[in-house]
Amino acid sequence: MTAPGTGRLNLKCEEPLSKIAFKFNLRRYTLAEQVRGELKGSRDIAKLCLGVQALCHVAALGPAGTDQSGGATARVSAMQGVLALMVNRYPRVRRTAAEQLYVLLLVGRTASCCGGPTSSNSLSTLVS
Repeated sequence: MTAPGTGRLNLKCEEPLSKIAFKFNLRRYTLAEQVRGELKGSRDIAKLCLGVQALCHVAALGPAGTDQSGGATARVSAMQGVLALMVNRYPRVRRTAAEQLYVLLLVGRTASCCGGPTSSNSLSTLVS
């Protein structure tokens, strides 16, 4: 997952872009899971902060709730990852996670005025 000696995420995609479009939510879910797995136990603060941003971007992409098979969606998985990083032992990571989550909820709330997802959906995702 990480490039040797760089400490940066190096996520590879095995399929061409046209095939990914059909499996978009599955890919986002596995992307969120891969990022969460990559950040687990890491002590690299820069990597953790970038991981928080990546998880927030994934969380902003999809609807809240569960998919057709009853499993968690990419958004739920990414939100759980961000919430887990809010209790990290490094203050900079906690601050970045709180700021990114605030912006994510603020953008979701603004989008609800324009016909997007409602803020109650965002809040219910955080509570679950």
